[in-house]
Amino acid sequence: MAWQGRCRRFERYGTGCRPAVLLPLLLPVLMLQTAVPSTERAAVEKPIQAYFRYHQTGDPKGLSEAFHPEALLQWSEGGQRKTLAQVDWIKRAEAQAAKTASKARPEVRCQIASVEITGNAAVAKLILDYPTFRFIDYLHLLKLDGEWKIVDKIYHREEGKH
Repeated sequence: MAWQGRCRRFERYGTGCRPAVLLPLLLPVLMLQTAVPSTERAAVEKPIQAYFRYHQTGDPKGLSEAFHPEALLQWSEGGQRKTLAQVDWIKRAEAQAAKTASKARPEVRCQIASVEITGNAAVAKLILDYPTFRFIDYLHLLKLDGEWKIVDKIYHREEGKH
């Protein structure tokens, strides 16, 4: 069989490489990824959806709902680390919303690429497609006082239509 040639290293453990023998060893690892209740996943997605609303509507309330007040936005520009405090980001978003209130918003496709939850900590990868560029966001979330909040965001921006 094809798998026999690739599995010689397991022979020293007396298991050979029979899939039936390896499955019980791998099953706990596979189950670890699905052990989070769907209610907890939905709770983690709540601030993410508020963040998506900000991108789709331009309403800064989405940022306030999604992010912890002391959260940081971080990115790399010209090889240098840049940061923006949440309070400053909201001020910028409010100013931008006032300037563009009468203009049509661009269509933004928002997608949750992945979410991993361990206890009261989570990480999410998001893809936000604007007409001429894409943001790839990585969010850190913490469950604080029973509510999930984004405490940190790093991102990458790709130019062009996606």
